[in-house]
Amino acid sequence: MIELTPQYRQILESDQMRPIHLIKLPGLNLTTAPYDISWGGTTYQALGIVISLDGKRNTSEISANTYKLTLSNADQTALSILGQNNYFGLPCRIFIGLLDDSGNLIQDGNNDGPFEFYSGLFDSWVVNESSTKSTIEVTIRSHWAAFERKAGRWTNTESQQEQYPGDTIFEYAHLSESEFKWGGTD
Repeated sequence: MIELTPQYRQILESDQMRPIHLIKLPGLNLTTAPYDISWGGTTYQALGIVISLDGKRNTSEISANTYKLTLSNADQTALSILGQNNYFGLPCRIFIGLLDDSGNLIQDGNNDGPFEFYSGLFDSWVVNESSTKSTIEVTIRSHWAAFERKAGRWTNTESQQEQYPGDTIFEYAHLSESEFKWGGTD
């Protein structure tokens, strides 16, 4: 259960509520605020590229759902960051915060800031282009969805280097004429 401070209650009951989202993706921290927001040692950039957030509701039920986030690809900031590394399985978090009349982030005394709305793992991203616009759709999956994935890795150079950068064990594997048997020699 979320307990609100009197300051939060007062703002929620007023007509002056100014909610924002703080989005923490691997390598990219964004906000829907009109300017950069610093909170918890992280600066969330107001690049104006967050187009939409999934309409999921916060629930206490355990589910293997996903969360979609749509970003503008106008300045290609997100594409350049997401395209550089494999972020699959890394943590992502989305927070909801409130701004006061002066535009400052309200620091809740109990939780020291915004409330976590969604927490999951980075799943994928895709660029959607048409003749009039270009967007990036980021999919974040619940950590419960990981149980539905098949375990294992490919036995190739790229897969090996994801775990052990610089390891070239598979580079010359195709040249070997020996037959390898796994397990016992029977």
